[in-house]
Amino acid sequence: AWPTLSGGYSWYSHVGTPTSPFTVAGPVSAEMAHDIQLATVEEVTVTKTLTGDTTLYQSGTFDVTVTCATVSQTFPFTPGVTMSGQMFVPQGELCTVSEHTGNAVVNGTSRKTIEPYLFVVGSGGQLVSVENELLAGAVSLAPLSVRKEVTGVMAGHDPTSVFEIDVQCPGVSPITFYLLNGQSGVTDVVAGSTCTITESNMPSALGSYQYAANLIPSQMDVPAAGRNARVVNEVLASSVTLQAVTFGISVVDVLAGPSGYVPGSILNTTLVCGGVTYNIPMAEGDQVILSIPVGAQCTSASAGALPPLNFGYYFSGPVMTPSVPFAVSPGLTVAIQYTVNRSASGPMPIPALDARALLLLMGLLSGLAFWQRQRRSSVRKQG
Repeated sequence: AWPTLSGGYSWYSHVGTPTSPFTVAGPVSAEMAHDIQLATVEEVTVTKTLTGDTTLYQSGTFDVTVTCATVSQTFPFTPGVTMSGQMFVPQGELCTVSEHTGNAVVNGTSRKTIEPYLFVVGSGGQLVSVENELLAGAVSLAPLSVRKEVTGVMAGHDPTSVFEIDVQCPGVSPITFYLLNGQSGVTDVVAGSTCTITESNMPSALGSYQYAANLIPSQMDVPAAGRNARVVNEVLASSVTLQAVTFGISVVDVLAGPSGYVPGSILNTTLVCGGVTYNIPMAEGDQVILSIPVGAQCTSASAGALPPLNFGYYFSGPVMTPSVPFAVSPGLTVAIQYTVNRSASGPMPIPALDARALLLLMGLLSGLAFWQRQRRSSVRKQG
């Protein structure tokens, strides 16, 4: 392994003198030359847009930072003055984009949208859009990130295909992400709101293939800590007839409070349909839409990672309705249910004492205390 170079440089060639292979017939002097060159770099362009009630902006800068494996740069954008910036990044590096609004004075709330905020620099560079929608008053916001993934027969996928993903949440303007495979976008939404995700204008797959859209989830509540969503497009033969199956989830917790279950926690379910494994992370209130071939048999469902519970409590499930095995048919909806249980060896409630039992217990404790005092007094006298 060769040492890692900084500043966007890479190892170019390694030439030995004499050239290999060679025969050692006597004393030989050998040299190895290592050439370094500037790696292939691409331009990353960041644009800033101010929307909403732009009169709420007073002064200052919106500071956008692009952080890649070997380079990083912060762009201080001043609305109406500087609204774009460029940097050069080695091709193939993973980059993230963030925004700091502490230096911008806004008479209200700034809601950010970054597209994409996570990407790999490819041939031709990358355009990053950072939008700030200005909202009147103090609005509690939470981040909602959406990742695009393509799976299946990759020979049917064009790496340059752009997928349009729509995000709609109450209280803020709808957003459309334009993402390549492996990219992620993020937008702020009103904390506690219910958002929906759809995929519009899906591109055509190559040759005799099609994309099966899976929205995980397609509807969700977004807590103050934020949520992550994935839109996964599986590449399948175009001869396959697909059915959009909607999944919902519920948790039965008759011991709400003592069990430690927190509503809104993510429960992971693994479902096998037609030999394909689907991983479904959901919280109560979520909906997931999976595109599954019509007629496929869903043969098993099992629990993945589940939220922690207090000692002595555990989850049972998942219980599926319809129960497995079932066949995928038009109009199918599936309900997933988990139940919170208390184990026999777990903490048990302390029984209440009636008046007579309480008086008897007090008498026993008083007698024990008297005996201990007498014994200590006897020991002192003997000493």
